[in-house]
Amino acid sequence: YHGKKGQSPLYLQYLNNMRDNEVLNKVIPLIGYSKDFTDFIDEIDFLFIDGDHSIEGCKFDFEEFGPKVKRGGIIAFHDYYPERKELGSTHVIEQIAIPSGDFRNIARHDSLWVGVKTV
Repeated sequence: YHGKKGQSPLYLQYLNNMRDNEVLNKVIPLIGYSKDFTDFIDEIDFLFIDGDHSIEGCKFDFEEFGPKVKRGGIIAFHDYYPERKELGSTHVIEQIAIPSGDFRNIARHDSLWVGVKTV
């Protein structure tokens, strides 16, 4: 990470990427911990879970924000490795999200798992 992150601050890189991809007006960046924003967000079109990779942390993010994903909305988890059951992303996807019937797998790219909300 440190060798590839570049010279400018990560947040500035993020803003530039959003602007370059013409989606800055569609994204609301929130700086802080997910627990600080549980009451701020009502509905979500695209949820990207890539924070606390512990089972407890990932489960918290999924349980707090997963229900807010609109039907047909997208959820993505970073660091999904089927052979690593101790990772929060793997645990939540395999033990909670898919068995719930609320989400189904639509894509996987490297360690990124992507699902769609079906209900």
